[in-house]
Amino acid sequence: MVIIHFKDMDTEISQLEPDEECRKYGLSERSAYNVVRGHPWDKVQAMQANVWSSENPQGLISLGVAENPLLQHEVGTYMKNSIAVTDNDHLGYGVGPRGSPRLRKALASFFNLEFRSHDPVRAKDVLILPGVMSVLDSLTWSICNEGEGIIVPLPFYTGFNPAVQERSRGVLIQAPFQSLEGYQSLDDVFSPVIIQQSLEGALQKAASNGVKIRAVLISKYDPIVSKSSILYAIS
Repeated sequence: MVIIHFKDMDTEISQLEPDEECRKYGLSERSAYNVVRGHPWDKVQAMQANVWSSENPQGLISLGVAENPLLQHEVGTYMKNSIAVTDNDHLGYGVGPRGSPRLRKALASFFNLEFRSHDPVRAKDVLILPGVMSVLDSLTWSICNEGEGIIVPLPFYTGFNPAVQERSRGVLIQAPFQSLEGYQSLDDVFSPVIIQQSLEGALQKAASNGVKIRAVLISKYDPIVSKSSILYAIS
């Protein structure tokens, strides 16, 4: 069994300049820029093809993906037993690209009940997208002009960088904690005083660099635990 983190993985980066990529492959400037910057997905795909299981004890356990393999069997069984696919509802244009009307209606009801929104959330206000990466990409595209920023407190998922930057050319502004006066441990990332100091520092830094802030992502945490706690839990 091998435990790896994305920081241990190399990424393939083109040796050509963006304008050379454009000429050689007929790419747009946006696409050429992303090729030159490199991406980790080839390595991720290779890693995920050899994940640990009881049948593959020499496989990899990744600490870099937001997956819960402990519940995969239960969730898979529930889906097989509880979900029926109907042609028109699930496979036709009747549902549309915005997501299942039934799901959007249920989510609107959930948001109104659980979050007590100032204005009622309607089903037509809800848009379904395939995962957080797509949500962040679409959000950045919708609210940020090129070079405008979104503040995200540390630590955060590494996928936020391409989601904000690749297509929309947004700027991800990190709000650190460890350098702040009074910071002692990860518990402090939930302290209102520390959070305020962190966000204000990030806002001032963005302003000094000429970056206009369009949004602050204030709740983006996966469970935060120490490396020793993770190793103990899987041992």
